[in-house]
Amino acid sequence: MSPAPHRFRSPLLGERLVLDLPQGTLEAFRRGNGPPLVFAHGRLANANLWRGVVDRLADRFTCVALDLPLGAHRVALDPGADLTPAGCGALTLAALDALDALGLGEDVTLVGNDSGGAYSQIAVAAHPQRSACSRSTACRTTSPTPTRCRACTTTASCATPRRRSHPRPASPSTPPAAR
Repeated sequence: MSPAPHRFRSPLLGERLVLDLPQGTLEAFRRGNGPPLVFAHGRLANANLWRGVVDRLADRFTCVALDLPLGAHRVALDPGADLTPAGCGALTLAALDALDALGLGEDVTLVGNDSGGAYSQIAVAAHPQRSACSRSTACRTTSPTPTRCRACTTTASCATPRRRSHPRPASPSTPPAAR
């Protein structure tokens, strides 16, 4: 019998990890080899959000998709866990620490979507030395300038101020006069 749809996690995410954090137990999924990328989803989503991205990047990166307790998770945190934005930032940092203990190292790129991007930014702002850089997709970032992460080849807004800025490449749909 297959699990209920809300409990399903795609095999494209890789092996299941159980992270014991001060706030409780957190699920994560790891696949691939190379520089570590840690993915944080937003509210009412789960690690499945990243399955296609993980599938495309696992041949070049160690991809870890967190299954954060934001409404579509399978494992509850401790009842007193702080789920305010600051608390979710602290939870993200605790997850990075637990992943470090598993050998991923401190030089991770944190990739966040929606509110997961906001929580990632809170985490990086509190401890900027903790990650190589922070990427945010479909959410506001603290840096209005696109940057290039040393672990990636794409340009996106980066929440860590210590990264060098790069000019935004012209979009093929942008008229030449606007470039």
